[in-house]
Amino acid sequence: MLAGVALAAVMSSLITLLVVRDEAVYAHLRFWSVGQLTGRAKVLDEILPFAVAGLLLALPFGRTLNVLSMGEDAARGLGVRVERAQLLGAAVAVLLCAAATAAVGPVAFVGLVAAHCARMLAGADHRWSLPLSMACGAILLIGADIAGRLVLGHGEIQVGVMTAVIGTPFFVWLARRRNLVRV
Repeated sequence: MLAGVALAAVMSSLITLLVVRDEAVYAHLRFWSVGQLTGRAKVLDEILPFAVAGLLLALPFGRTLNVLSMGEDAARGLGVRVERAQLLGAAVAVLLCAAATAAVGPVAFVGLVAAHCARMLAGADHRWSLPLSMACGAILLIGADIAGRLVLGHGEIQVGVMTAVIGTPFFVWLARRRNLVRV
């Protein structure tokens, strides 16, 4: 494991060295690595089929997720092919995450905060919490982008930074609310 960490550090340093030497490449890398909505309209045409396919597969999956949440033995007893359902669920999640990341870059906390908010609003039934978490995620992303544009008078803070600013206190509050953290 230590060899993997060392190799990752060396490779990361090498990539940084190569990227920093070319200003255009560095600007392009920074544009994609921060997570922002600015200038992403042309990418939407490319990822739209993947996002739509992921949504069409995810929305009817709520019933199966409800059954899986009762445990593998209970799900098997109710006729769910557990391994197949888990694989399909993971594949749909990866497809949706890949489409979202390709669209706006890496944006932290949106999926986690949205899912927790949806669960607080709709309860544990995935048939309701899945579509609600999608709506909550969109609202959070747009709200964070608007806040990032309004915070500074002459510039903007990228949406990836703003979602981290919003998401971190949310998880501290959530952990304290559920007595997961003792201070």
